[in-house]
Amino acid sequence: MNIRISPLAYGLFVCIFCACISCNSMSKDARKAAKLTNESIRQMHELKLDEAEKSFKKAQKIIQKYNEKGELEVFLLEYRQYRDKERWKVSGKDKKH
Repeated sequence: MNIRISPLAYGLFVCIFCACISCNSMSKDARKAAKLTNESIRQMHELKLDEAEKSFKKAQKIIQKYNEKGELEVFLLEYRQYRDKERWKVSGKDKKH
C-alpha cells in the first residue's frame, strides 16, 4: 500500500503542527511568568525583598524572550489573563480568612 501525500498538504500539516507546539509553549511561558510576577508581589508584601527581586527578574526574562521574537502583544494577552486569574484566587482566599 503506497500512499502519496501532496507536497502542499505536507507543508500545511508541518506549519499547523509547528504553530500548535509554539502556542502551547507560549501558553506555558505566560502562565509561568504570571505566576512569578504574582509570587514577586506576594514576597514584597512579606518583605522578602531579595526573593521578590529574583522572581521578578525571572518573569521579566521570559517576557523579554517574546519581545525579542516580536510576539510580545500575543504573549501579553495570555500573560495578563493568567496573572489576573491568579490574583483573584489569592484575594479570594484572603477575604475568607
